[in-house]
Amino acid sequence: MYSIAETRFLVNDHRCDQWCFTTAKERRKMRVKEEYVLRMRFGYMSGWRGDLLSEFAFAKRHFDFTEVTIVPDALAAVERTLPELVAALDGFPTLGHLHWDFVGFDDIERNIRILERLGVGLITMHPFENVGVPENIDIMERVSDCCRGRGIRLMIENVSNEPYATMEGMAPLLSGISNVGLTFDVGHANKIGELGNFLDRFGDRVGHVHLHDNVGKRDHLFFSDRNRLKANLEKLRGIGYDGTVTLETFAAMKDGRSVSLGFDEIKSFHPVQVEMLRK
Repeated sequence: MYSIAETRFLVNDHRCDQWCFTTAKERRKMRVKEEYVLRMRFGYMSGWRGDLLSEFAFAKRHFDFTEVTIVPDALAAVERTLPELVAALDGFPTLGHLHWDFVGFDDIERNIRILERLGVGLITMHPFENVGVPENIDIMERVSDCCRGRGIRLMIENVSNEPYATMEGMAPLLSGISNVGLTFDVGHANKIGELGNFLDRFGDRVGHVHLHDNVGKRDHLFFSDRNRLKANLEKLRGIGYDGTVTLETFAAMKDGRSVSLGFDEIKSFHPVQVEMLRK
């Protein structure tokens, strides 16, 4: 049997590296050998707190994959060190996340080329909140075409702010753009009480998940309540989801307020969180 770290599965008696990049609806159409269906895989969001080499090493010790976000100011530096970064990953499963400050298509395409070199098979992007639905559809169609030509699947993430925070706001994008799925951000949906609405309407479109806790409007928090964490996972399993889940957790509640954590603090929080997920 293949190991979880390989994220490879038997579908129709063939190895399939793209299993974690398909939606629940698509997987139900496949003849899957039940004995090879493994549990959810949990990932670390790289590119925020430490240098990428340190973050890759940390992810490989504690997680099943990493999801890479390249901040705009780091793009040139990442390009210069690509061979070293590729060698550091050494085939470790990797997803991509386009930073929301990339607004020009040239920079988006440049970012996609870098992520392709890092071996990603899936990229998540946010809708642009400063343009309307028709403009978003045009941009995302171009991005989807760019990804598809490289063998990468594009996912659109539900965000925190209107108009793309709600199920109704995201519906025109998911129905208007070809060949895209939904990266379902649990914390964003919970903030506005939309989790149930999203899962009811788009549960079969979910191809990736971002997981973090929230207290009121404060999000991207580590979970301190095991039962709350498990309840979120059970809701995902309730729609048949068993794919990739990135812990998008950068903060913790201290003295009644949300405090952003540095890389050293994150390194101490994450192993505890992963243990909670796996039990």
